Amino acid sequence: MTSTAQELHPAPTLEPGRTILELRGLEKRYPGTHALKPVDLAFKAAEIHAIVGENGAGKSTLIKLLTGVMPRTSGEVIWEGKPEALATPHEAMALGINAVHQEVVLCRHLTVAANMFLGEENSRFGLLQQRAMVKDAQKIIDGLGFDLRPMSCSATSPSASSS
Repeated sequence: MTSTAQELHPAPTLEPGRTILELRGLEKRYPGTHALKPVDLAFKAAEIHAIVGENGAGKSTLIKLLTGVMPRTSGEVIWEGKPEALATPHEAMALGINAVHQEVVLCRHLTVAANMFLGEENSRFGLLQQRAMVKDAQKIIDGLGFDLRPMSCSATSPSASSS
């Protein structure tokens, strides 16, 4: 992982009750389908939100728009008081907007560390910095209290076999 994204977009100030993220009229249409009717939401610091609803209600579409996976038809995303395009997942991640998906897809042929940093690999001059990734992965694993080895294959790790 690089510090560039963190330097460009520092973490928001987490004053309880302060709005960090706003969605205004966020909408997605496809020909013949209104996948997501206009949504207005505000996310404030120190709050936890859950998005629930029936199948087809637009939960996944909302998350995809918010994380830059797909373009919105209309509406705006306001981060820290500024409109953001969020045209790609990297733009969303650079701001600190990430989704924790219900179903985790692992690349079973990769190590635990490689899976943890998939898409955000630590590299220098185009070469993976595997030692740094393993060290960073171990810090995260230790901090969460898991009993995992960053260099073990994901197919054999305890969390990969339990579902």
